[in-house]
Amino acid sequence: MGDHTTSLATVSAILAALYERERTGEGRIVQTSLLASGVYLMGSDMSVQLKMGRLASVRSRDNPINAVANHYRSSDGRWSRAGCARTSGLRRSGSSWRWR
Repeated sequence: MGDHTTSLATVSAILAALYERERTGEGRIVQTSLLASGVYLMGSDMSVQLKMGRLASVRSRDNPINAVANHYRSSDGRWSRAGCARTSGLRRSGSSWRWR
């Protein structure tokens, strides 16, 4: 996860530097850090941990905040992760989730 985030930060920095060079004619040094990206990614969870002394989320897989951002076992016993950015039409119906 950190490698992907760091690569996105690197690409973004390179594109911003190229855009600036195009506009001003001056180059820029670009640098990224795997550690800095990891700290940024974990910042919210670490803040909760340090301030309140507990984990940011202790919800079980059976009681998710967002049903489409969870791990599911398929009929052949393998696990997969579902993810969806937009969940505004999602409602709980009994023991399952349904789109409105």
